[in-house]
Amino acid sequence: MTTSTSLVYLIALPLAGAALLLLGGRRTDKWGHLLATALSASSFGVGLYQLSQMLGRSTEARPVSQKLFEWINVGTFNVDAGLLLDQLSICFVLLITGVGTLIHIYSSLTCHTILIAVDSLPF
Repeated sequence: MTTSTSLVYLIALPLAGAALLLLGGRRTDKWGHLLATALSASSFGVGLYQLSQMLGRSTEARPVSQKLFEWINVGTFNVDAGLLLDQLSICFVLLITGVGTLIHIYSSLTCHTILIAVDSLPF
């Protein structure tokens, strides 16, 4: 099985953005939607990169794994925590991150339009 070091970014980019927006609170009102959209799109980009790498390998060598850390180590019994990306999971990665990015873009534009309309009301 092929190993990769970039699988963790599929999860880490959106998670880091969510943490930054949560900790930033109201200070991120002006640019938070841009950060969330950019990190969601970056995760989609990592998925596209992994897909391009996957398509360049033979069918048996397409699954990719990444060991994150050793979870349990007792004598000769070892359990690792890791990520596995195969043909089915890359479809879901691209579907979820792609649609999520489109939702971020749509909601940012819709909220911006609503704020402009509310500001132009006469009362």
